[in-house]
Amino acid sequence: GKSLSESVKESNSLKVDYHLSLHSNAGGGKGSEGFYTKSSYGFTKSILDSLQEVLPYSTRGAKYGQESLYELKRTTASASLIEILFHDDTAQALFIINNQKEIAEAIFDGIVSYLQ
Repeated sequence: GKSLSESVKESNSLKVDYHLSLHSNAGGGKGSEGFYTKSSYGFTKSILDSLQEVLPYSTRGAKYGQESLYELKRTTASASLIEILFHDDTAQALFIINNQKEIAEAIFDGIVSYLQ
């Protein structure tokens, strides 16, 4: 896989309108959360709202991350980093593994909903 700096460099070189980074979280918690830049709150919130329809835990909300997260600081496009669920919790990890299609469709639906 690519390093974080390689991913950011590639995104910037492609001159995309939106940069979406998908992660699973760790550190003991439940649910999804999204981090946004100054220009991506609506994009991030739309994806989280759509994910909320398929995930078994409440969203932890959208949080401003442009000052603290490398990927959001360095990407020139409107950027969003979505933490789907916590992979260090067995039930959430299994949910991700067993529901990949539904999660992907929810993310897609959130993007489409925002762009319409």
